[in-house]
Amino acid sequence: MKRIYLVLLITVFPLILFCQQNSEIVLDSSYSYQLDSLTNEWAPNYREVNKYSNNGRRIENIGDRWDSIANSWQIYFRSVKVFDANGYQKEDIHYYWDSNTHKWLSKYRWISAYDPKGKQTEYAQYYWNTETNDWAGNVSWIKAYDISGKLIQRIYFRWNPEANSWTYYTSFNFSFDDRGNRTESIQFVWNSSTSKWLNYARWVRTFNANANPTREIQYDWHSEINEWVGKYRYDYSYDDNGNQTEVIYYLWDKKMKDWISDQRWANDYDASGHLTESFQFHWNAQTYGWINNIRWNSSYDVKGNQTEYTQLYWNPKTNDWVGFYHWISTYDGDGNQTDYTLYYGDLETSEWINYARWESAYDGNGNLTNYVQYYWDPEIHEWFRSMHLIFQYNANGYLTEYSSFNWNSATYNWISGSKVAYYWSEAGISAINNFIDNNITVFPNPFADYTTIELPDDLQNPKIEIIDSNGRIVRTIDDINSNSIIIQRGDLAPGIYYIRIFSSEIYTEKVIVR
Repeated sequence: MKRIYLVLLITVFPLILFCQQNSEIVLDSSYSYQLDSLTNEWAPNYREVNKYSNNGRRIENIGDRWDSIANSWQIYFRSVKVFDANGYQKEDIHYYWDSNTHKWLSKYRWISAYDPKGKQTEYAQYYWNTETNDWAGNVSWIKAYDISGKLIQRIYFRWNPEANSWTYYTSFNFSFDDRGNRTESIQFVWNSSTSKWLNYARWVRTFNANANPTREIQYDWHSEINEWVGKYRYDYSYDDNGNQTEVIYYLWDKKMKDWISDQRWANDYDASGHLTESFQFHWNAQTYGWINNIRWNSSYDVKGNQTEYTQLYWNPKTNDWVGFYHWISTYDGDGNQTDYTLYYGDLETSEWINYARWESAYDGNGNLTNYVQYYWDPEIHEWFRSMHLIFQYNANGYLTEYSSFNWNSATYNWISGSKVAYYWSEAGISAINNFIDNNITVFPNPFADYTTIELPDDLQNPKIEIIDSNGRIVRTIDDINSNSIIIQRGDLAPGIYYIRIFSSEIYTEKVIVR
């Protein structure tokens, strides 16, 4: 019985004609490149290929590294995800390829479970123990909810390598008032000697009529007196609009058995409710008063975009505020940030000194298309370019290419650094894709004019058919008597193509046509 070899040719052009099962667009694959300074050409670096279920959930991801010596992709990483009937991810396993044994080696595993309402009730993370040749736990927890869906308990476990199982570690119980505010949290720790939960910490909160917290107190359990003892306390105040205007932080004094002021924050707002000024103070027990520490100021435009931010700290020697850092930002008519300039404070002159600047540009859909980073040169008092990013999108607004450039001050121009190409397709198309096998290599990949397919030595009488996105056979290659086959692009129009290689084995390789 003959089997089918399938090599996929994919472009960034519309893919919707091939499969009508599902119109959801998914990230099919991505390829990263580094510019070769010797040849001045893009050299492949890393690629990821994704596989999806018919409903668009990514169920498999494979990453390959480019081997410049072998001139081919080498399998490196694999992730396999499993979903339950409701679409919640219940398992994710990561593997790494062992080039010596030519097998996938287990590395990490995550397991989750959910209740009928979709709330996560269990989580566990494992790593593969090569000594025991089995999964060993890293972290795990379970959650419980009341009938209204509020979290009422969370228990953490840690791994016992001797018993090869999970053991209790710590737990939290939560209580709520009639309005759903969490009013109490109690933490317990597990005592393995007595097999009992022991009190550890407790948080108590009160709320006002608007459900804003007005006080929070943490207590620690003192087993020697068998009582909860205060540790810290926060008191919160608000204006009539619900904006937080003051926070006072207290510490518990065990000798005085009373709360002692420690820190205070005071906030001011504009008529639109934007935070315009904040102060942090420290308590001075000698003068019995608040001392300035840090101050923050913010400004906004008429659309509510933050245009300016300043942080200052109090200098007790000069008895004045000293600038620490400051930034100014501008926006376009759609609210996209177009310029961001960062300054730092000069302690000697008390002036703002240029430090860094970022410029951004967008297309008509609000997608970021250009990003340039500058740094200030204090010697020549000019901005010098540092990094430039360019983003390209297809007609549907999906990112298709991301390129980075570095500034060459000697030649005074941008030098290409790296780029990543993203390829999108319908979920139904990716669902039928088989994955990569190193017995077939394609180079160059991606290609614009031609590519060479290297086939395994044990193929018997292979035959190749090239099929377009409508399922039509557009080219047939018979009488193949070489393991190296050059595929010329020729009259192939941009789009999706499948190369079917009929023989006695099955291998899969995905390639890109530019």
